[in-house]
Amino acid sequence: SIIRKPNETMRLIITSLFGVVFGFLIGISFPTVSLTK
Repeated sequence: SIIRKPNETMRLIITSLFGVVFGFLIGISFPTVSLTK
């Protein structure tokens, strides 16, 4: 339990960061595509 908790926390942090970065990239990509078209 003690060994597993940090692993779960790290996975949660990585997932959150990935989601933020993914959303950020989509946010930048959509306006660029709209302007290009």
